[in-house]
Amino acid sequence: MKVAVPVTKLKGPQSQVSSHLGRAAGFILFEPEEEEVEVIENTSEHMGGKGKPPGLLAEAGVDVLLCFNLGVRAIKRFEEYDVEVYVNCQGTAEDALIAWQQGELKEASAVNACRRHGRFE
Repeated sequence: MKVAVPVTKLKGPQSQVSSHLGRAAGFILFEPEEEEVEVIENTSEHMGGKGKPPGLLAEAGVDVLLCFNLGVRAIKRFEEYDVEVYVNCQGTAEDALIAWQQGELKEASAVNACRRHGRFE
């Protein structure tokens, strides 16, 4: 299983979780069973461009995305790629992975999707 976390800087597991998926510098990819970590740059274009994050991460073989928040359209796109999404991540990419492993994160849905100004309703 491959788990991705969007980050503000590409510094490995200690990189801070990005508050905006489309503007993340890149993604830390964890394979917990193999104890492997990979760093990939966010080469996607946000807001109507080609190669959006859902496609980029699906091509990388990601099964789970852990992020701060996500809009309804992005949630639907990840669903199309069979990528599970969990929200409310904070701290480092490693912190997000641990929180997910301990069952502390919420699965993304229309109810907790990002609304205006990055807030949850």
